[in-house]
Amino acid sequence: MEKKWVTVDTLSGYDVQILNGAEQDDCMDYRIAPALKEGKNYLTIHDALVAIRQYNNIS
Repeated sequence: MEKKWVTVDTLSGYDVQILNGAEQDDCMDYRIAPALKEGKNYLTIHDALVAIRQYNNIS
C-alpha cells in the first residue's frame, strides 16, 4: 500500500493529516500542514486543533 498523508480535518486554512498506510516504524501521530512548527507532530486530532487555535488566537 502506498503511504500518503491524508487530511482528516481542517481549521483556518490548516490541514490536520495522518499517514495513511503507516506501518509499525512509521509516524502514527497527526501533523499540521502547513506546519506551525517544523517536525512537530500531535498525538490526537484534538491536540492539533488546539495548537491551530492557539497559533491563530481563536477561542
